[in-house]
Amino acid sequence: MILAINIGNTNFMIACDDEKTVYRYPVADLRVSDNFKDVVNDFLRCKIPGGVIISSVVPALTGTITSAIYEMFNIKPIVVNSDMHMSIDLSLYDKKFLGSDRIAVSEAVFDKTGKAGIVYDFGTATTINVVNSRGFFLGGAILPGVKMGLISLSQNTAQLPEYKDPLALPPLLGQNTADCLLSGAVYGNATMVDSMSARIKEFLQEDADVYMTGGNASFIAQACNTNIILEPNLLIQGLYSLYNKNKKEEK
Repeated sequence: MILAINIGNTNFMIACDDEKTVYRYPVADLRVSDNFKDVVNDFLRCKIPGGVIISSVVPALTGTITSAIYEMFNIKPIVVNSDMHMSIDLSLYDKKFLGSDRIAVSEAVFDKTGKAGIVYDFGTATTINVVNSRGFFLGGAILPGVKMGLISLSQNTAQLPEYKDPLALPPLLGQNTADCLLSGAVYGNATMVDSMSARIKEFLQEDADVYMTGGNASFIAQACNTNIILEPNLLIQGLYSLYNKNKKEEK
């Protein structure tokens, strides 16, 4: 059993490959090592992992959680980085500042298909990640996340309401202010996906599968005209791929 952990800016994800189950917790609840240990113990229910891999975009938490894993299981986790073994080639990108989450989702797509892929990851920030058919990571784009954009509108205007998670696909033309905000967030991002995907394919001069993952991906995928492959656990899939390529270095 391999434990895969992703530390994001908003949520913490934990998964086991043999259970195919992914749990999500607020990162704010895991600032203390003992809190993290309680979450892991509750998730594993007395099982002992044979290995651990961690992806983190929160450097302040990486060391805390790595140390906690070692204390609990006497395992030194593999921490995703740009110099590890992987299916994709990062040589065309300034990899020093490449987030481990972007590495993982790009690895998942190319390792699984060996084809060009465009990945939209709708997290705290929205990232676009592009791999060509030769396996080169070509870069992408970073935008404010859906929730971040809506919260910013509420906080920086006098009359716009507070953000609420969408419960259903909003109408294209909102009939009240709340629906107008959700329409802008969902259909605005869907239009971005459609347009950026077309531009990227033209740049690549080859076809590419379009993947979507992250918390708000399901609503946005429904609003897209582009054929979308929705993969809620794409990042976790990438972590397992990276673990298998680097497990000899785990001690």
